[in-house]
Amino acid sequence: MNERESVYVAIYSHKHGTDVAVYMSEERAWEWADEIARTYWEDWYEEPIPTEDAGKNYFNGMSEVGGDEWFTVERKQIEEDKA
Repeated sequence: MNERESVYVAIYSHKHGTDVAVYMSEERAWEWADEIARTYWEDWYEEPIPTEDAGKNYFNGMSEVGGDEWFTVERKQIEEDKA
């Protein structure tokens, strides 16, 4: 399966519901997680936000800080029309 045949589905679950976005690259999906971390980091953590992998650190630490948010990226193959 090559990159053109798949997309990356990012799923962000939080107290207000679930947001879903689709990206052409896994890197861009994790950039969304980094954006979320930059927005909400200070709501959950006392230490400074890391300069790398902010999103992964934000979501990996949720259980330790009592948060109920999670983020996942799933690679999905694009199905061709059978028609």
